[in-house]
Amino acid sequence: MEIFNKQLTRVDIDRQLVLPNNTRTEALPFQGTRDIVIPITFGHNGVEVDVHCSCREGRIAFTRGWVEIARNLSFNAGDFVALRKEDNGSINFIAMEIFNKKLMSVDLERQLVLPNNTKTEALPFHGPGDIVIPITIGHGGVQVDVRCSCRAGRLAFTEGWVEIARNLRLNAGDVVALRREDNGRYKMTVRSGSA
Repeated sequence: MEIFNKQLTRVDIDRQLVLPNNTRTEALPFQGTRDIVIPITFGHNGVEVDVHCSCREGRIAFTRGWVEIARNLSFNAGDFVALRKEDNGSINFIAMEIFNKKLMSVDLERQLVLPNNTKTEALPFHGPGDIVIPITIGHGGVQVDVRCSCRAGRLAFTEGWVEIARNLRLNAGDVVALRREDNGRYKMTVRSGSA
């Protein structure tokens, strides 16, 4: 279950992470109004840090322990993060999902038109031109450079996308998701439509 997601500010990086108003507080182990300590796992090595969670004046914030996570994951202002509670009860910081889309046959033939709710702030645009995004695919960590085009206000993966679709043997009905990983790289994951 996702507890919250947030685009980080400079204050979030340097001092404390103020949680958004829509945070699912029922997923956090509060017992009354006292501050709590939450063991949070992060990174590919599964490092666990005790993060102090403070509730003052109706604001929930991660204080001690949070800055250590932010530094270790090299977060910058503008990055997106999400906190999840896994089925086993562990709480993990994960990279932010930029988009997910159920594929149609037209998506597999030429280009992948990105959904309207794509978090464009998480993509490396520096003006109105096209960009090239190195995307890691599959468990082998193959990297493919994909051109992301913005024409008539519509984002689409063009060059490189068909290579990914073939490499992953994608089919109509499969769901693809693009995430920005802890290390700043982009990774595409696939959930089979037949599952």
